[in-house]
Amino acid sequence: MNPLNAIPFLKRLQNGAALAVMCCVALPPGCDGNAEQRALNESLNSRVGAAMRDIMKRNDIPGGSIAVSHDGMLVFRSGYGRADANSGAAATVDTLFRIGAVSTALTGAAILKQFEAELPEALDYRVFGGAALLPDAAFPDWLPRRDRRVTDIRLRDLLLNTSGWQTDDDDPYADLAGIARAMGATAPANARTVAGYMLRQRRLDADPASKAQPGSFGYNLLGRIVEYRSGMPYAQAMQQLVLQPTGAVGMRIAGADAASRLPNEATYYDRPGTRPVLAQDGSQRRGAPAYTGYVFSTADAQAGWVATPTDLVRFATGLGGNESVTPLLQKKTLALMASRDQRLPDSPYSPGWDLRSEGGVTILQRSGPLPTGSYAFLQTRDDGWTWAVAFNRMPDQADIATAIAELEAAVVGASAQQ
Repeated sequence: MNPLNAIPFLKRLQNGAALAVMCCVALPPGCDGNAEQRALNESLNSRVGAAMRDIMKRNDIPGGSIAVSHDGMLVFRSGYGRADANSGAAATVDTLFRIGAVSTALTGAAILKQFEAELPEALDYRVFGGAALLPDAAFPDWLPRRDRRVTDIRLRDLLLNTSGWQTDDDDPYADLAGIARAMGATAPANARTVAGYMLRQRRLDADPASKAQPGSFGYNLLGRIVEYRSGMPYAQAMQQLVLQPTGAVGMRIAGADAASRLPNEATYYDRPGTRPVLAQDGSQRRGAPAYTGYVFSTADAQAGWVATPTDLVRFATGLGGNESVTPLLQKKTLALMASRDQRLPDSPYSPGWDLRSEGGVTILQRSGPLPTGSYAFLQTRDDGWTWAVAFNRMPDQADIATAIAELEAAVVGASAQQ
């Protein structure tokens, strides 16, 4: 497949598709749409609505929201159930949800934007060392490094999960109080302190570039590159580099506890039987994982954001531009985003995304589970569909793949039912 046709925002650049909005089952006042648009909206309302309600019922999920774009047009969005089960507040298209590791797609796009004029050569820039992307002089608290192999890590290794760190089984973000103690810092450890701990205390699990491994710690380091190269805090830089240009202006870094919920943010619910966890602030306090186990300001670049599914779709479609925004990235950069690691052709990763092909369709997607309090998913495909969903309780682990497959079938099959 021609890589320039690999994702729908590239097709939109070629076809010049306009952006039209249909939402919440009925079309907005003053936007009647044509007969084809109305039929598509009604088909999505029926198919997607049925799938959402069934998934939420069998997983006892209080609330969720979904947004769908086709050929560059936002054609459907709706909320289901309750954003807050106690107050009865409805989940709507404006409800914010934590998006977990979907955040890596945002950070990956920011890096590609920052280095776009230097690509593809920039992918081989060294990350650590005297004259590197994160130079020793600017990060003396990360020295001495325990593993000399880290100086072999290149920018592409962080983007493609080939840095040598495998953190799924030993997640540093699960013990921010312990990391703070080890580093002589105040708990909970911040993102820079976590990076210093990994460099000073942990060895790599594999040689850089030798294999792709799960775990998104590399995106913490990409967040520090975003900061260092822009001269701004990560969240501020992301607004300027990615979110405002793509029109996804409602995204924010999440708060850690119930008291720091943002306006319009959902309340999160752990699955029944979930055990309390230790707070990350070193207080020895225990509480529900959804509001005790995460510090999103620390996990910023890899799992820190809250968003509406609508803004996630705006982000994905805005990468290649539409009627409302100019393209964030050039065609050659979009093609790079949709390509596998040539060194490791069996790797499932592309910059910021998981990459798969099914039935001749190339698909970029990212899943954001935060066991057990929330779940988000974003997918963009070269058959024209882009969609995102979020829930305020994570589906049962055994049901996640089934639930996403059902929603994907409901979205993609909608046009065939017109």
